[in-house]
Amino acid sequence: MSQPSSTRIAGGTAEAEFRQRLAALEARTAASAAALAGPQNKPGLSFEGEDDSSPFECNICLELAREPVVTYCGHLYCWPCLYRWLQVIGKCRTCPVCKAVVDKDKVVPIYGRGATSAQDNPPGRDSDRIPQRPAGKPPQLR
Repeated sequence: MSQPSSTRIAGGTAEAEFRQRLAALEARTAASAAALAGPQNKPGLSFEGEDDSSPFECNICLELAREPVVTYCGHLYCWPCLYRWLQVIGKCRTCPVCKAVVDKDKVVPIYGRGATSAQDNPPGRDSDRIPQRPAGKPPQLR
């Protein structure tokens, strides 16, 4: 005689557990597909489909960018993280993400996003050795 399609397991069935896991997987897949589809022209969403209030994350520490700066290649970092990276890397200073040449004097500060106040940027053990982030430079007029 053939065995039933579901097997009883301590108060439930394997089939019920399977269906529950399948539903959760389908929900995650649908959410991922919607995110990949791009912006849906919903209010409160930016061009890239992200919530406008979302914090900027450093590509090194993956935390809210403290004193955020962006490199000419377009990658965002905390100024302390990027400064430390450039000190460790030595002569061949490259972007940690794409390996483009990066110079500490040629980064653009981002004002108004990220943690910039003293309370949001608690001093670390070597914060005394990290200089102020470079100031923004106005475009040259011709």
